Amino acid sequence: MLQAKWDFAILDLFNDAGLNAATAARPNAMYDEVHPTQAGYLKLWLPVFEQKLGALLG
Repeated sequence: MLQAKWDFAILDLFNDAGLNAATAARPNAMYDEVHPTQAGYLKLWLPVFEQKLGALLG
């Protein structure tokens, strides 16, 4: 597997249950099932990025 060979992490936001619940509660946060709006990035995805990247780099 490439991840093991090259030692990198995957931030799987598509299958993140908490993020999916948050986006379901805010329909204007997503353009479609894959692409967030600007508000979706700022209010929902950015905090997840910060938390997950902080855990990886911390």
